Amino acid sequence: MIADKIYTTDEMVDAGIYTTDFVPMDKPGEYVGQLLLRGSSRRGMLRLFFLLEDGRKIITPVFKWQRFLGFFHIPNGTVLKLPYVNGRDNMVYLKSAETMEMSGTVLASNALWGHNAESADANSLVRENPETPEV
Repeated sequence: MIADKIYTTDEMVDAGIYTTDFVPMDKPGEYVGQLLLRGSSRRGMLRLFFLLEDGRKIITPVFKWQRFLGFFHIPNGTVLKLPYVNGRDNMVYLKSAETMEMSGTVLASNALWGHNAESADANSLVRENPETPEV
C-alpha cells in the first residue's frame, strides 16, 4: 500500500515500489495529472510521479530553488493542473501546480482517463518480483 508520505529511495526499495515505467516530461505545455507518489532524492530535489490524463506516467523533479512548489503539503492522489516550461538550459521544468476540483472524484477512476483505472492506482507501483530493481 502506498502511504501518503514522501519516500526515501531506500523506503521505496524496501516497500517494493518500482518506478521504471515513468519518464521525464519532454514537452512544454499545460497538462492535467494525478500525483501518485512523492520521493526524496539524495541530490536535494523532490521526485514527483504523475499519471497524466492521456495515460502517460511522468517523473518530475522539483528543486529547492523552486521552493519545491509546495509539494511537501500536497497529498498523493491530488489532481493538478501542471504547466511545464522550457528553462534557460532548454530542459523542461514544472512551473507551478494548481489543485483542480473534481467533485470529490479522483481522476484515476473517472472515465476521462479513457483507460483501465487500475493502472492509475498508485498501489500498482508495488511489485513483489520486479524485473529491474531500479527506483
